[in-house]
Amino acid sequence: MLEQRASGLPYGLLNAPFERAGEFVTLRDVVGEVGPDVVRFIMLYRKNDAPLDFDFEKVTEQSRDNPVFYVQYAHARICSVFRNAELELGESITSDSLASADLSLLIAHLTATRAGALDAHATAKARTTQ
Repeated sequence: MLEQRASGLPYGLLNAPFERAGEFVTLRDVVGEVGPDVVRFIMLYRKNDAPLDFDFEKVTEQSRDNPVFYVQYAHARICSVFRNAELELGESITSDSLASADLSLLIAHLTATRAGALDAHATAKARTTQ
């Protein structure tokens, strides 16, 4: 049996984190509380040889401090972009259409934006050194 410390678990799930002999939370208990996606993400997010620091409060809050929520929010936004693009184009977007897409306008825009940001940074830095 493998055992890791968990912080912030609700009282009903765990009385005292591994303080008393025989009391522990199973992975099934944690999955039941927060869902399989959260547990899967936290397990993949850390190094295999690192201790598991499962912060129940952090993984259940809906904020940018919660990496699981942030990834789920990004996924929802991406799906929304695809839905809107499909409505506007009148055709479905597939992995093949994405792979063959002409990204030259996007790349040019990003390059120009980055160059503009670098110029603005250099100008601001020159002002502060004078």
